[in-house]
Amino acid sequence: MPGSFKEQLHKGYAQTMDLSGAPLAEEKSRYQRIRIFDTLANGRVLVLDDIVQLTTRDESAYAEMLTHLPLLEHGRAKRVMIVGGGDLSIADEALKHKGVKEVVLVDIDGRVVELCRKHFGAINRKAFADRRLKIEIADAFEYLGRASSKGRFDLIVADRPDPVGPGNALFGETFYARVRAALAPGGFATFQTGVPFYQPQEITDALVELRGAFPRSGLYLTVVPTYIGGFMALAWAGNGKSLGTPAGVKRARAGFAAARLKTDYYNPDMHAAAFALPEWIRRLAPPVEVSDFDDEDDSRPISDKLYRKAIAIVVRERKATMIYVQRQLAIGYNDAARLIERMEEERIISRPDREGRRRVLALSVKEQKKTASD
Repeated sequence: MPGSFKEQLHKGYAQTMDLSGAPLAEEKSRYQRIRIFDTLANGRVLVLDDIVQLTTRDESAYAEMLTHLPLLEHGRAKRVMIVGGGDLSIADEALKHKGVKEVVLVDIDGRVVELCRKHFGAINRKAFADRRLKIEIADAFEYLGRASSKGRFDLIVADRPDPVGPGNALFGETFYARVRAALAPGGFATFQTGVPFYQPQEITDALVELRGAFPRSGLYLTVVPTYIGGFMALAWAGNGKSLGTPAGVKRARAGFAAARLKTDYYNPDMHAAAFALPEWIRRLAPPVEVSDFDDEDDSRPISDKLYRKAIAIVVRERKATMIYVQRQLAIGYNDAARLIERMEEERIISRPDREGRRRVLALSVKEQKKTASD
């Protein structure tokens, strides 16, 4: 008997898929458990640590919306980076754009890439054969931090898992800061951000952090039936224009027609509609509470008075995040980042660990009182 697969990602709710034949792959890599099997209703399925990552039946609703939407609005993208994406479905979509000169896919688990090459040829065969594709088996968080990544990419797509295990580093303000630094002027980044119906806090947290890290950010939607819960939230961020504006949609419509892209889900009408959010999803977006930092001058020195205030806040509350400092002092992201960097250099806080967290280093009571009173 072929059997079935049960996924229970959300408490109190599960989905079951009936298998068609014996599993094609079932093994434990260095990072995660990998399973690939055929099903009666959903086609071929990739599962990592018992969570569905991709099915051949509906992968287009995910990969096409993360890729074509920002590329067509950008209009002149040359270099694309994919964080994760070892099945190469997103790489395949990016490579459909003839103007793209390079696609760099960075996945920590080489075994996923190998198995997907073997079993998902219908999706990725053309991508593997394209000379513009460069595959890096590496930690994407570390890769983004390299000097060679600075200002390099016109589009970064974060095809990340849920924030558990090795995927945890692909969330949080340090990750978003690295993404921003790796974008070229006018670049965009898109992110898998969960299912609002079952993961509302994940959407809110991501939007807060993106708003702190980028001058432009927001949310749009797609529907992927096997990502249970209805709408799938895709966050976007950029250092130039916004996504989803009338001018951007018009540019995408013209680009889609000119490129003659073959798609299964994406079209310009779906592009425009993706930015229409139900009221309950709109309410997940945090209110604007921090200053816009488009006009910040990075060459302007940070005053010692502001620096002392930042230290006092961090020491008193034991919170060492850019978002917290930014909100408490009502300053822009760039200034908050410079304050955090100076505190790292002076060993008031630690540098971020593998998951992007900083610790407030131990200060004597006397030093704390002196800091607070300055």
